[in-house]
Amino acid sequence: MRIPTGRPVAAVAREPVAGAALQAVLLVVLHAWAGLHPAGWAAGAGYAAALSALLVRALLRSGERSLGPAGIVTLVRAELAGA
Repeated sequence: MRIPTGRPVAAVAREPVAGAALQAVLLVVLHAWAGLHPAGWAAGAGYAAALSALLVRALLRSGERSLGPAGIVTLVRAELAGA
């Protein structure tokens, strides 16, 4: 499969970066509240990286530049589930 060229990844990277930042904040809160183990940090960071990569790929394939309101709600729900 080929990723379309001509558009830089940075043009669609706003929501994936925001989602990864949300995941980092959630992990810090979990660490402060429940004492997150290093394996939990690794799992959370891996989840955020994989979700961001999939989202960038989906946005590039669809030709969209950003998510709509429903997509943003779904991204937040996915990040909450990852935490």
